[in-house]
Amino acid sequence: MTTSSQIFDFTPYFTTILYIAPDEVDVQVLSGGYANLTARATFSRPINLPTYFDFPTAISSVILKKATPYMHAIPSQAMPVGRQAVEALALRILQGAEPSVPYVAEALARVPTLRVPQSVFHDTKQNILWMTDLGEGKILTDYILSDSPSKSKVEELAGALGRFIAELHRGTKNPPPEMSSTLSDSRHVTGILTSDAERIIREDSLRYRNDPDEMQVLMDRMYSVLDPENNLEPCLGMVDLWAGNILVSTHGELGLVDWEHFGLSDPGCEVGLFVGDLHLCLFLGERTAEIATAVQAFVAELASAYLATSPDAMSTHFKRRFLITHGRELVIGMEMFTRPFDAASKARSVEAGLQCLRAAGAEDGTIDYDILKMLPAEIVEDIMLFLAPDM
Repeated sequence: MTTSSQIFDFTPYFTTILYIAPDEVDVQVLSGGYANLTARATFSRPINLPTYFDFPTAISSVILKKATPYMHAIPSQAMPVGRQAVEALALRILQGAEPSVPYVAEALARVPTLRVPQSVFHDTKQNILWMTDLGEGKILTDYILSDSPSKSKVEELAGALGRFIAELHRGTKNPPPEMSSTLSDSRHVTGILTSDAERIIREDSLRYRNDPDEMQVLMDRMYSVLDPENNLEPCLGMVDLWAGNILVSTHGELGLVDWEHFGLSDPGCEVGLFVGDLHLCLFLGERTAEIATAVQAFVAELASAYLATSPDAMSTHFKRRFLITHGRELVIGMEMFTRPFDAASKARSVEAGLQCLRAAGAEDGTIDYDILKMLPAEIVEDIMLFLAPDM
């Protein structure tokens, strides 16, 4: 539900800041705004921005994100407004405007088919970030579920994404503290995701009642990835890399959006979360063989491109953290998924997530591949591309 405190009228805002008439701008609030109130403004003619915007070209449309001290979609969930300053800085880094963090822009330049928004203006008084408009499109899961993409197109998109995130992880390995301290504290968003997973596990009263000790071990396993002391392979990343951050335009172009959690991450957690989110498609009641084929083709090409770009990435540390975040996403992901899950689909997804957490083993142990074999066959096949690609 949207309360009056959540409503912000962008039209008067534009008339004040750009000195234009209300009928010169059309504002469309976008449905995908999960953490922020997000809108697209389309102007009746190209607008030359004020000089203090420091943006050189006229614009015909722009994306605006207004940050509030809570999640826009879940007002009861507090969120720091400072996330917007992180996104503004991240976009500058991606544009190559921050010499102290050079490799991120270089990684993006190596994948010219991948687009990210450019920062236009950050209104710190109103907490509104202006960004260039990447155009109409669908998030990745909607694209896979609705558009029946060809295998070659799926592989093209996955290859571009896999190359970029591998370049990003490899090039920003072990960032200096002074660099990561200016970006997002990843423990906030990952803490929210982990506490949600704990709530879902506890609400499954039968499982929790039958073996509370084992469930506590699995929950502790999820919480272990929040401790920076346990991150042996730190790098910079999006932290919440999921299909909702990936847009496929009407022309089939790939866009990567929502950089507000950009900060200290690690490769295993980031890739595991993303693959887990894609795997949610396989638990939907509406899932078809065609959807399963598209998901598997995407994951296979993602793994191939990632490994080809960063061949030394698959450490035991990577594999374990991949399984933990993959499992956590299967437990919680249906609550934020683009399509509703029925009770049976939700139960299967949660159980598969718990199996991944079991298979990850203790911090000083080994991965239990026998437990993984209990997962659906196509998920086992996909996971093994990251755990044992030569098998």
